[in-house]
Amino acid sequence: MCDFRVVLRQGEGETLIMENVTELRADGGIISIKSLFDGQKDMPATVLRSIDFLANTVRLEKV
Repeated sequence: MCDFRVVLRQGEGETLIMENVTELRADGGIISIKSLFDGQKDMPATVLRSIDFLANTVRLEKV
């Protein structure tokens, strides 16, 4: 299984937000992330910066 992980870019570093992500939705400035094990987490005032398909990583950033 190739589930994604979501990280939040902060300055020079990154913080892991969630692993085993199965769904990501963007709606009105809120990114909603769902996981197999951790349920759903909403990230307000956040934008999608990149998706790395080889590393299975989604990078978000606060606005």
